[in-house]
Amino acid sequence: MFQGTLENLRYRAIRAGLLFMVPSCVIAAVLIRNRRPDAQLEVALFLLAAIICAGLLYLAREAYARTDRRRMVHCGLVTVAVSVLLTAERIFVELYVMPGARSADVFLPVYAFLPLLFVFIFATLPASYAVRCAWLAWLLVAGVTLPAVMLRFTAHPPLSAALLCWLFGGLPLMLRWLQLLPRFEDALAASQSESQALRKRAELNDRLSESERRFNLVVESLQVGAWDRQLDGDGRRWWSPRFYELIGYTPEELPAADESLNRIIHPEDRQRVITESAEQLKAGDVTDIDFRIMTRDRGYRWFNSAAKAERGDDGRIVRLAGAIADIHDRRVAQEELMAAKVQLTRLAYRDSLTELHNRRYFNEQFKIEIDRAIRYRRPLSLLVADLDYFKAYNDRYGHAEGDQCLISFAHRVNECLTRSSDFVARLGGEEFAVLLPETEAGAAREVAQRLVEGVAGAAMRHEGSPLGHVTVSIGISSYAGDGEAVTPQLLFTQADAAMYRAKQAGRNGFTHHLDAEPDQPAG
Repeated sequence: MFQGTLENLRYRAIRAGLLFMVPSCVIAAVLIRNRRPDAQLEVALFLLAAIICAGLLYLAREAYARTDRRRMVHCGLVTVAVSVLLTAERIFVELYVMPGARSADVFLPVYAFLPLLFVFIFATLPASYAVRCAWLAWLLVAGVTLPAVMLRFTAHPPLSAALLCWLFGGLPLMLRWLQLLPRFEDALAASQSESQALRKRAELNDRLSESERRFNLVVESLQVGAWDRQLDGDGRRWWSPRFYELIGYTPEELPAADESLNRIIHPEDRQRVITESAEQLKAGDVTDIDFRIMTRDRGYRWFNSAAKAERGDDGRIVRLAGAIADIHDRRVAQEELMAAKVQLTRLAYRDSLTELHNRRYFNEQFKIEIDRAIRYRRPLSLLVADLDYFKAYNDRYGHAEGDQCLISFAHRVNECLTRSSDFVARLGGEEFAVLLPETEAGAAREVAQRLVEGVAGAAMRHEGSPLGHVTVSIGISSYAGDGEAVTPQLLFTQADAAMYRAKQAGRNGFTHHLDAEPDQPAG
């Protein structure tokens, strides 16, 4: 804004000068017409000057209202130019047009007006323009006056001497004195500029302080510790006070440096933090990593570090800034919840006694394997096994010994299975099922043979059995992978029926549902 500045004073000077010049030009035109009726061109010149000054008055007001300093300067320059040209014109007319000594008495007041013109120049224009315009005006007046004095006023030595003394002595001396004003103006402008710079700096400091207070309030409310790391230059780090509060150390005990951070990160997490940071920064500009930090008083605790990268013009990362948050309680709760889920899953799909899969898991997996075998036309076999005379075993030895017998049988079954894709499940009581993906009937018979022989070879005492030891009967059903329709219920029914045929044939053996006769008992 111009108000209260030098531009405000300059506008007032321009306005005062123009308000003076408009009526002065009109009055001068009237006087010239009355004095010299033939001077129509000069009358028109002064009237035109009055119109120009009126237009300049309007333009200066608009520039002042719009704070257009450049237009203000242009209005001042045009005003000065009009004033100087009119003054030179009047001197020229009085010296060269008006006759004799009479003209000398008339044009002297014009020279007396020159100091006011010079003051107007310095009041209207900035210092850089005022000095040059004033000296140009003086040179113009001197150039018009000197020839006339030398040629036309030799008959009037006192008048000539007075004019020359005033023109080449008084006026230059006054201009030299007026040249001091721009120095004061420049000093005042410099002082004003310095004051504005100081004010802006103070405002900037206030905004920075307010931003810092706002940032600290937000960080404190979030309960996170901010950090900043420069990757170029000296690579310095900065940790906020809240950062130190979270880890329990002081800046003196643990300076903000890479060595300090490596010292407190859990050894098992250090390489992982480096690897994950590099991978995440390669994929984008954000990192989000969980790791453990050795706090001063609370041991190792889980923290989350989230950061944003700043890249240079060449795409390289030059800075990382982020915050750490204590997530230990949440992490521990998540791990406990995960362990509980695992335990629930185990309870839901595992037999608590033998640690084999239970019937629920068997049913789900059996359906999956049947669908896969049909889709890809691959063979599949199922074994249903049942311990012989197990009720008698429980009655004779008790349920505790019966449970140990079931556990031992589960171990024998696992020893007979050689592929990771095969699995065994306890269906309930002493009944078990073995699922053999990618297995034809012949290979399934070999597995059943190994299982029958393995149980018999273990020679687990069973006085309630005719053979005196624990034995097993197995039924087998197979899907050949020929694309025929088959269901889990069908295969299980076939295997179960085959198992009962094996029991009816004397137990301690196995039978395939397609066999006409059960296999002979082993041993």
